[in-house]
Amino acid sequence: MKDKHGINLTYNKAYRSKDRALHSVFGDPWESFKTLPAYFHMLEKCNPGTKTKIATDRQNRFKYGFMALGACIEGFNTVIRPVIAVDATHLKSKTKGVLLVAVCKDGNEMIYPLAFGFANSECSKSWTWFLKQLHDVILHPELVLIVSDRHTGISNGMRAIFPNSAHVLCAYHFANNLKQHCRKRGDVIYHYYRAAYAYRVEKFDRVMAELKSIHPKVYDELVEVGIQKFSRVHSPRKRYHMMTTNIAESMNSCLLAIRKLPITSITEFIRDLLQRWFHDRRSNARETPTFLTNDADQHIKDRVLASQRCEIHPIDYDRFKVQDQWSEAIVDLEQRSCSCREWDLDELPCIHAMAVATLKGKPINSLCSDFFTTGWLKQAYAMVVNPVPNPEEWDIADDVRNRVVLPWKKKRLTGRPKKNRMPSVGEKRKQQSCGNCGQKGHNQKSCTNPSCSTGKPAKKARGCSVCKKEGHNKLTCPDRDKAPDPSLAPHLSSDDTDTDDEEVDS
Repeated sequence: MKDKHGINLTYNKAYRSKDRALHSVFGDPWESFKTLPAYFHMLEKCNPGTKTKIATDRQNRFKYGFMALGACIEGFNTVIRPVIAVDATHLKSKTKGVLLVAVCKDGNEMIYPLAFGFANSECSKSWTWFLKQLHDVILHPELVLIVSDRHTGISNGMRAIFPNSAHVLCAYHFANNLKQHCRKRGDVIYHYYRAAYAYRVEKFDRVMAELKSIHPKVYDELVEVGIQKFSRVHSPRKRYHMMTTNIAESMNSCLLAIRKLPITSITEFIRDLLQRWFHDRRSNARETPTFLTNDADQHIKDRVLASQRCEIHPIDYDRFKVQDQWSEAIVDLEQRSCSCREWDLDELPCIHAMAVATLKGKPINSLCSDFFTTGWLKQAYAMVVNPVPNPEEWDIADDVRNRVVLPWKKKRLTGRPKKNRMPSVGEKRKQQSCGNCGQKGHNQKSCTNPSCSTGKPAKKARGCSVCKKEGHNKLTCPDRDKAPDPSLAPHLSSDDTDTDDEEVDS
């Protein structure tokens, strides 16, 4: 403020001013919990099919919150691949808490949000409650595959709420856990990724055998967790390229700027974001001229040249042996299957299936799943996300209006609280300078310059006070015993001392 506007403003006053400005625009974080039931009521009223829920304790304090828009629920249950990535991110407002997300992918490989939740902390109880609400909005939960990290709360919630559904791990997060056993061993992580992303069982077994010979401890860890948890080929359900929770992390990045807002403002921002996403993607889908989505169409184009180089040997009317540059596979057009397993697991044709389809005169587009067609993409965004009117126009029922929801108790974080002042926005941190050479970026202990560039000599190391040599002190001096003991010196009178002083002065 002083540099830009010439105003002397203390840090505390600037903080309070910014806090009041945020309150005037977005409301008070603590009072926001009281308006959340009314907002959820209007959200369900304006968007048919929307599911919201608030759980409180005996003191009417907010515990958990859940929100899933009707447009997202309808799209997921009809035309979206049944693979869900779940994750959590911390809120940064005064009330703290966490935001739980459940997202999918549409046929164009874009983020398709399904549900959002609020909780005081990320624990087994909060995840179990959130997964219970998510279970209730899914039409066929037994067909769903959920991808997550290794958080204990998610595992406990999956066993309790989704006992018949598949639960697999994020390949990236699992790799980071394995690095604890094999630091600076890139070859081990490389073999892990090869095994996780393998389409064929033979390749998976071969890579795992190599990994066992390289690092038996990591191999035992993978077997203990379960190969179906991280392996694509051994997954109990099709993963459709979703080997990680990147889409959930991307969703958290989209909400990064609003994590400091009150809880009601966060829900309104999410609704507004989905309104814009559905509108833009609905318009883009209508303008797409191809039978397949843009991403699926690009997938076909990238493999056309490789499919043309394959050698085809007929076995039966619908079965063919196809040999590419690296391997061979058996294609069965009637069963829509290939022994390379890529077509089976991703439901997008591999180069072997594309080569056979070209030979038979069959359109390659017909080999793709309906999930990747433009028609299903249009249906995914067919419903409209409607806005919520201003609070002055809300028509609230008496039971909702009279419901008391108090803020949750702010959970005390573990560890010692921070005492240092946080730098203001735009404030530059002072960079430490070296006491030896004067340059920035390092200190005197890690300085590699014998002298500074301006000619200033480096500081001289402190020497021994007995022998005046460097490399040791008086306690470790080898000549320490040769030095005279001051206690054995004769005691001089004050008159003798004055005489010596006079002689020195003269």
